[in-house]
Amino acid sequence: MISVLLVNSYDAREMYAEYLRAHHVGVEAVAVPEAALVTLTAIAPDVIVTDFTFQGSSLDGPAFIRLVRAQPQFQETPVIVVSGYVREEDRRAARDAGADLFLLSPCLPSDLFATIGASVACRAKGERIPWNWPSSSAATNPPGLDRRTRPATGAGGPSPFGAASSAHRTPDRT
Repeated sequence: MISVLLVNSYDAREMYAEYLRAHHVGVEAVAVPEAALVTLTAIAPDVIVTDFTFQGSSLDGPAFIRLVRAQPQFQETPVIVVSGYVREEDRRAARDAGADLFLLSPCLPSDLFATIGASVACRAKGERIPWNWPSSSAATNPPGLDRRTRPATGAGGPSPFGAASSAHRTPDRT
């Protein structure tokens, strides 16, 4: 089972966690980076999904990502930022801190699920998913991720989420 550490202070945390769990993804959901750092080593997630800002925390997304990347065992763990902060300097700060992808919020749970799958598939091949900016369309459609054939459908190989999820398919909304 794929495991995800989800760090988000807002209502989206529970929505994403519920959706991912329903699709057979193990999720540890926390509100602030300080709590995430405490549990990080114990859960050793396959992917980290984080917001850019947090209520009740002295850390922002880039500071949290830098602390994660400073730990050798998490230098290659995919980090996905989901945020409404879309200024170029925010995206640059996330990338410079070590984020792999930056998705616009609000982000559909199905899009996050597909992006997690693409990240895990790339890592399984020893690759990192390419940074998805500056192309505005890439924010919800990362490189190598065809919206008509999500990773969970088995496009190009088995689903990284296992057989139970291989029937999941999100219709194209174009």
